[in-house]
Amino acid sequence: MVCYDVSVVVPFRDDEEVIGASVAGLARYLRKQKYSFEIVAVDDDCGDNSVALLALIRADHPELVMANSTGRGRGYQTGVRMAQGRVVWCVEPGAALAALGSFEAAYCRIAGGELDVLVVDGFVLARRNRVLPIVDRVKGYGSGFQRQLVQRSEQRRLSVDGPMQGGLSRRAVQLAAALWQGRGLAV
Repeated sequence: MVCYDVSVVVPFRDDEEVIGASVAGLARYLRKQKYSFEIVAVDDDCGDNSVALLALIRADHPELVMANSTGRGRGYQTGVRMAQGRVVWCVEPGAALAALGSFEAAYCRIAGGELDVLVVDGFVLARRNRVLPIVDRVKGYGSGFQRQLVQRSEQRRLSVDGPMQGGLSRRAVQLAAALWQGRGLAV
């Protein structure tokens, strides 16, 4: 089994207007940063030309792996199970190019072992071996997927960080609570 630095999991439905640019942009960025990687594009009940567009660009992007979801809303599950990277980057096609600016710092936190799961700027980065046992119980897209993954991860006592209500990160809230408790104040 090949082990990449990162496996990008991109589930898609009817995303023909962005899927090609997203995959090409992700590949360019990760090559430039010198990561070993794969991009797992998962057809999650697509009804437009997204599959055909990916087939056309596949020759220029040998890192692209295409798969079919095991059921609508299960694209991330399918992709994470197929992934061969130490870190999985779960991102939707429309958010993929916007997420590039935040990827490097997030990757360092996950790959360095500081965290198991990180939600930042509309995407999720996670240590694959830590989320693999729980991903089958998580379904959906966007914030719904992220919320479920965080809840399942916290139930398994994985280290998680990401935005909470009010914009503060989970880690910031934990540190503030510890500080208040250290002063003998009730939280």
